[in-house]
Amino acid sequence: MKKAIAILLVLLVAGVAFGADPASLVINTTMSGVESIKLSTTALGVSTYTAEGLDETLSFTSEDELTVPDDQTAYVNLRTNKEDSYIISLSGISLISPTVDTTIGYVLTPVAGTGYSVGSALTVLKADTETPKTADPFITYTADSTSGLRVVPAAFTVALTDADWLAATAAADYTTTVTVTLTSSL
Repeated sequence: MKKAIAILLVLLVAGVAFGADPASLVINTTMSGVESIKLSTTALGVSTYTAEGLDETLSFTSEDELTVPDDQTAYVNLRTNKEDSYIISLSGISLISPTVDTTIGYVLTPVAGTGYSVGSALTVLKADTETPKTADPFITYTADSTSGLRVVPAAFTVALTDADWLAATAAADYTTTVTVTLTSSL
């Protein structure tokens, strides 16, 4: 009888062990959102975004007083892992020198590319010394729900106004700051 009870207990325990529900593992994670922009003189990518594009300067020089410097290209680089679309707006005043009274106007023009659409150019006249001119939107980055982390460089050209350049008094310290605003549209 003891053997029968022992065999019955072994079968009962074995039946419970083999008849149990399978075990499962649940894996969860949270991905933090990233939204940032950098201005640069070269197009940035995911691997170069953190290393470049910090304090960029476009310097316009000319060989003689009658030749207006060539246009230059710069980039607004959007880095994000969100699917949102984004709007870039610009505002700025004319190039001003603390040592002379003349000012220089300029035009920033967005260049068509992939992953964004172009808006209006930022045209700053030499008389715009106090009230900033604006371009809104300057660039609109398209929404993308399939890319994960992405860096989208949007090119734009910077051109000095020819007449202002030719009429400007000689000085080595003309400068301005263009304010770039990033807005999520979702």
